[in-house]
Amino acid sequence: MNIFSRFTLRTLKKNKMRTLVTIIGIALSVAMFTSVTSIIVSFQQYLMNMEIVRDGTWEGRMIATNEQCIQDISKDKQVKGMTVMENLGFARLGDIQNEDKPYLMVKAIDDSFTDYSPINLIEGRMPKNSSEIVLSKHLEYNGGVKFDVGDTLKLQVGTRYYAEKKGDKQLPVEMEPFQAGETLKEKSEKTYTVVGICDRPVSEDYSAAGYSAFTKKGEEKARSYDAFLTFTQPKKSYDILEKYTKTGAYTTHQDLLRFMGNSTNDRYNRVLYSMGAILIGIIVSIVGSIVVILILRFLVFGVHKNTTGLSDYKAANVDLNCAYSHNTGDTDISIYSDFIYNYQKSYKLAIYNRMVIKYQNGLTDDNVTEMINKLNSLDCIVDGNNDFCVSNRLNFDSSGFGWSYITDKPNNTLTVIFYNYYGSGKRITANDKEQIKTHYKNEGYICE
Repeated sequence: MNIFSRFTLRTLKKNKMRTLVTIIGIALSVAMFTSVTSIIVSFQQYLMNMEIVRDGTWEGRMIATNEQCIQDISKDKQVKGMTVMENLGFARLGDIQNEDKPYLMVKAIDDSFTDYSPINLIEGRMPKNSSEIVLSKHLEYNGGVKFDVGDTLKLQVGTRYYAEKKGDKQLPVEMEPFQAGETLKEKSEKTYTVVGICDRPVSEDYSAAGYSAFTKKGEEKARSYDAFLTFTQPKKSYDILEKYTKTGAYTTHQDLLRFMGNSTNDRYNRVLYSMGAILIGIIVSIVGSIVVILILRFLVFGVHKNTTGLSDYKAANVDLNCAYSHNTGDTDISIYSDFIYNYQKSYKLAIYNRMVIKYQNGLTDDNVTEMINKLNSLDCIVDGNNDFCVSNRLNFDSSGFGWSYITDKPNNTLTVIFYNYYGSGKRITANDKEQIKTHYKNEGYICE
């Protein structure tokens, strides 16, 4: 442990209350930083979880596309997972009160569908085969048609067409609202048993021309397909969907992507990055506050160094334990020569001393300033007899002088740690101890 570390520990122990307050302040700053970042991460995860519960885990969706598009995108290595919903067609219900939604939209799914898009059952169960069906509760409270679990449903399932001047136009499944004058063609009769009632599914568009009804995938040919996908790189979801959607339409799960930090919306990203910059600023401010606290703590201890760092020196290998005291009238001065260091970089040797100055009339800022100025202007080569240069009078070539100081105003004491280091001469060993002690004794020191 070097002299600076030893002296710091000694000072910390001496000022236990101030040290405790400093530790508590730093701990509170770190705790605040940890709490803020934890809250932000937890809130982001909470929003993601809520969106997944509400709308599912899918990141991109192909709507009313054909089988070839489904096959093509399934081969892309950027697709992490997918499930396909088969759109079997539309069936008109005569008793529906909502004129804008006169149909049931019959869709066939498999067991993996609810891993991507939720279906929340109110009663009953999911279909186990292609002759069972789950209806939306939305059909009852919006369409005025009520079915119970166990009811049998006979439907004429077909494709929607809208009459134009040059012939009928096939309307894409789910993509077009109901239009007066449209008809169903290519119909086939299907009989289903109602096995469950669910909430309105999020996969059903608000402008859809009918109410969703789910059956199990079977042998029946679908009229179009919806694919719900996740990606290895969600931020590229829009580009991937655009590449493979040759017919129908596509969309991305923007809310989930936003909460994941993968939004394709540049405006949102700018807002997100701005908030990130603000957060970084807050973090920098907190860390800066901790640094300021540490600096102020050292200033309170009165530690000051010149440009030569004490940390460059190795641990002491010789203890001198020599001391010298004298009085100058208004001050009592005690000098202690504590350690000899072997320095393993640019210099061979460093000798450390402590001068403890007690001011009879009180320690003032002017006293401290005067001492700093004196130390800054000191040249041990020119003024080798100065108290601060006592170790300079050894038979070594002095290459420099360094110092630090500590104030203790309650005790009217200023302690200066000063050291000489040398650019030549042999490495100090324990055998040189008595020779150096003899030098200090000749200078008037008392050595143990």
